[in-house]
Amino acid sequence: LPASGYYEWVVEEGVKVPHYIHADETLAFAGLYSWWRAAETDPWMLTATILTMPTVPELAAIHDRNPVPLPKDFWATWLDPQEVGTQQLVDLAVAQARPVAAGLSEYRVNPFKGNGPELIVRAT
Repeated sequence: LPASGYYEWVVEEGVKVPHYIHADETLAFAGLYSWWRAAETDPWMLTATILTMPTVPELAAIHDRNPVPLPKDFWATWLDPQEVGTQQLVDLAVAQARPVAAGLSEYRVNPFKGNGPELIVRAT
């Protein structure tokens, strides 16, 4: 799942404050998707999830888990439809993601108001 970053909320003086966690270039989080329906007569639904991992020390003050940000040289492997989705593949993705996650930056942003670029402006 491509992204420019993600948010985590940190409790500061009893108030949840959003922090924007990002890289200087586009990120790709390891994700899974599935088409399903509850009954044969129901419409098909597409659902997706982002995999998470125990956090890296560099982000531990923000949250105890973080998404699995894949390095660019692993994107093709993760997206390969011929690749069998095993625990070994997930473990490899997490191992390769740790240096990417360690290199992410974060800063506090203002509480959300609106739906545009102001959502990632550093709080003053």
